[in-house]
Formats: sequence, structure tokens, C-alpha cells
Amino acid sequence: MKVAISTSRLGKTFYHGWGNSASFSLDGISLEIPAGETTGIFGGNGSGKTTLVKLICGLIRPTAGSVLIFGKAPAQAVARDAIGFLPEKPDFPPYLTVEKTLRFLGQMSGLRASRLNDRVGYCMEAVDLGQQSGKRVQTLSKGSLQRLGIAQALVHDPQILLLDEPTDGLDPLARHRVKGVLQNLKAEGKTLLLCSHYLSEMEEFCGNALILHEGKTVYWGKPAFEPDLEKWFLRNLKKGGEVETRD
Repeated sequence: MKVAISTSRLGKTFYHGWGNSASFSLDGISLEIPAGETTGIFGGNGSGKTTLVKLICGLIRPTAGSVLIFGKAPAQAVARDAIGFLPEKPDFPPYLTVEKTLRFLGQMSGLRASRLNDRVGYCMEAVDLGQQSGKRVQTLSKGSLQRLGIAQALVHDPQILLLDEPTDGLDPLARHRVKGVLQNLKAEGKTLLLCSHYLSEMEEFCGNALILHEGKTVYWGKPAFEPDLEKWFLRNLKKGGEVETRD
């Protein structure tokens, strides 16, 4: 089994203010994600989902433990090239068109000439934005902007896609289109890491599920999405104590 992403006792502590008071965002996260697998990360606000994704991308550094991308540290160029990242709130220059945005970001990724043309064209079609290629970013709907965010993550043809809330805030039609994109990427054998508030989406897409609470793992493994899972999770959150781990 080829491992795409592995973490070992991964932790991140943030320090605040003059007194350097500490707050733990992640504490001892260990997991292995096989290449070609789709994994969902679920948790409430402040659970550490976005921090974990940023650590895997190498956007921030851990204060404990380690991350490896195909056996390489995230800071290495070969690891960075393997990752495409959709942030929770993608932000692009508003005056650029869809096509020019992807061309610019493709050039930043090192694509040139025919390869750049091929990838930009492929990505626009893959996310159903071909008919909007000449539209400026500032005119796009939220659903189209989210699909542009996925397209920019795809433009350099990465093996791993880290998507933070890819369907958050979208209307039913836009969510349906984005979910179709995810299904196609899964069929292509991409390794997908999806942060989501929606347990039903994890059930639909994911071979593995990671549930975080206050920076700690409370569930890791094959999804066990029987009807009472969401009630179980919410009930334990309301207790204010540790969440039991499901086997």
C-alpha cells in the first residue's frame, strides 16, 4: 500500500499576546491515508480541521510530531508539487476572468506553452466552467467561485487534493455540481482529503473518516454512518467532556 499522507503525533500550539498564553489547536494526531483514498475530516468550529489541512500543506509548521507527503516533508518541492489546495474561502483578483485566473496560477506552478493550455482547458471543463471562461471573478456566483477554487487546485495536476469545506454555503444545484466534480476526481484515482460539516457527504464519498474535537481524534477509521452517528456526536459535544472513541 502506497501511503500518500502520514502524520505522527502531530501537534500545533498557538501563542497569543504579550504573556504568550498558549492554546492547543491540535494534539497528537496520527494517521495514514493511502494513495487514491478519499478521507473526510469532520468536527465543529475550532476542532482543528483547518489547522490540520494547513499543516499537511506546509502552510504552517507543527510544534510537535511530523507530516510526510509520499514520504517527503511538506517543505520539499516534490511534496508541494503533489498537493492542490482549496481554502475554505478562496480569494482571487476580482478583475481577472476565469481563464486568466487559471492561466496566471498555472504559470505560477511552472506550466508553460501547450501544457498550460491543455491544463487550463481541462480544468475549466472538469468543473463545468467552460461557458464562463470570459467572466470576471467579481461577477461569479458563490457556486461558480467554489468550482473555480477547485479548478485552481487541479491546474498543476496534483496527486493529492485538500479541499476545505468544498460545498459549504452552496445552494442545492451548486452543491450537486461540486459533488459531481468530486466523484470524477475520485474515479480518476486522486487522493482526496475533504473537510466538511456534513456527515452525509462523508458517507457518500469517503473510505475513511477522521472526527476531531478540541484538537483531538475521537474517531478514525472506516465510516460507521448508521443513522444515530450525528446524534451521538452532538450529544457528546454537549457534555463538555471528552468524546468517547468509537471502535
